[in-house]
Amino acid sequence: MLEEDLDQGIKNLMRLTVESGAPNCNRLNETLRTLPHLLLNTKTLAYELSRLKSVIDQTQHGHPQLGHYGLTTKLCTAADLESSWAAYWIRQLRIPVVYHRKNWELCFVMQALYESLTRFESKHGLGFACGMEKIPSCLASLNAVITATDAPPEVSGVERWSRTRQHSSGRDQLFHADLISMEAFESRVCFDFVDMNEIPDQYQGRFDFCWSICAAEHLGSIENGMRFMENSLGVLKSGGVAVHTLEFNLDEGETIDGWPTVLFQRRHIEELSQRVSKAGGTLYTPDYDEGRSYHDRYVDTPPYNAIANQIHLKLDIDGFRCTCIGLILRKN
Repeated sequence: MLEEDLDQGIKNLMRLTVESGAPNCNRLNETLRTLPHLLLNTKTLAYELSRLKSVIDQTQHGHPQLGHYGLTTKLCTAADLESSWAAYWIRQLRIPVVYHRKNWELCFVMQALYESLTRFESKHGLGFACGMEKIPSCLASLNAVITATDAPPEVSGVERWSRTRQHSSGRDQLFHADLISMEAFESRVCFDFVDMNEIPDQYQGRFDFCWSICAAEHLGSIENGMRFMENSLGVLKSGGVAVHTLEFNLDEGETIDGWPTVLFQRRHIEELSQRVSKAGGTLYTPDYDEGRSYHDRYVDTPPYNAIANQIHLKLDIDGFRCTCIGLILRKN
């Protein structure tokens, strides 16, 4: 009863008006009611600075050039998105030139796979939790043979991902006409439902490469995520490569675990490296440089979609300062 009274009291304090229709003038309300507008103002200023910098940088950075740049396990940075390799994959994927971590993830996965494989033609790849991402269509356009997967409909949380268009229920939802013809797509891409916590035995040792984008943190716990990445080596042929991106808590100390979205930290990556080594693989040496640009220092806050093309390399997740980390694993 006390908790209910407290909740109701807080709701009354937070209302913008009182019962008579007059503004709510209690001190807490006056302090907090302008906060959403202050956050939006910050986002607006940040986006405008980013837009102006992008206009200036267009003649200085990002000349598209495919090559080997020594990519390793690393954090998302603005410098990566201004690089020649990112510019190449942004053009190939036909995605916007913006400082957004999702664009970085797509480019990182493609570049890491390219540097490991050199060519995609006739290579067999397995994608986990593909949603509606462009990578299967892009890889198929480069003549790779792709098995794209997503969580079975009965798995907990699928309905939420479906509402936000981050879950696929069939192959056609992964087709992107701006990248490949339907005929070529259908000849090179198949689809299956796969629970990442229980990778089917039929996939063992079949693939030259596999990947996942921001999926390992949605398996129920940090332990489940690490077990998945360790087990992903099992689907690979000898010398095959796995590339995974996931949410990364930049701060030491406490983190989120046992939740729909967990936050990995440096200590978990170090533990994963040891586990991968024991399992007969290698995790490429991590680079924990957060970047030195204004875009790297800006921490985006909810609501994330308040302004289109916002700076979104670092973000606030439940009070923790986070970004993405890209991991490259090779099967010995």
